[in-house]
Amino acid sequence: LDSALEVMDLLDKLRVKPDTKLLTTHIKVCKSVGNADKAFKVFNDIKSNNLPLDGHVYGALLAAFAEAMHRELSVVHERKEQYVLLERAFQIVDEAEVSGLHLEAAAWNSLLTCAGRCGQLKRAFEVLDKMQERRVSPDVQTYGALIEACVLSKRQDLALRIFNKTLQEGFTGHVEIYTQAVSACKTPGAVNLPRALDIYSIMQRNGVEP
Repeated sequence: LDSALEVMDLLDKLRVKPDTKLLTTHIKVCKSVGNADKAFKVFNDIKSNNLPLDGHVYGALLAAFAEAMHRELSVVHERKEQYVLLERAFQIVDEAEVSGLHLEAAAWNSLLTCAGRCGQLKRAFEVLDKMQERRVSPDVQTYGALIEACVLSKRQDLALRIFNKTLQEGFTGHVEIYTQAVSACKTPGAVNLPRALDIYSIMQRNGVEP
């Protein structure tokens, strides 16, 4: 992130105005270090400079939000911060749609991840509904994010149902799906060792390396 800031400072000194593509790259750098606030600032810079906004910009910002979300929170104020980030993510999607932009699956997956990591399982499934209403096909990342959301909400039953659906949809060669399904089997108070071993056997039969 420091290197990216140095580049932006240099461009400013040279009076070179960055374009949307460069600033989108800056947002992606913010994502790589989990700095959602900085990513949002860059997004607002794009808007304030009247630069064109496209699906790539929104997708990069939503990915930065998802990356900044913590799976496990230790203090109350962190959860409040994540709720703020979640609402901002939904507002960003609404803004993109009002602008007439079509968001790709990756952007919706990021929104789904944000909802799941905030423990908002119902909203995570609502994101899936919105994708299907807009004829955006769920991909393996969509199902992975849904399984994670179920695990974080301690819904082992739903997580394993989604795992089964993922396999039925033909996504059998992705190790992360099996890993997340096994995580569901380790839900506190509902450990399911036989099912975990079954998932491992299915993974082996499908030729997937752990």
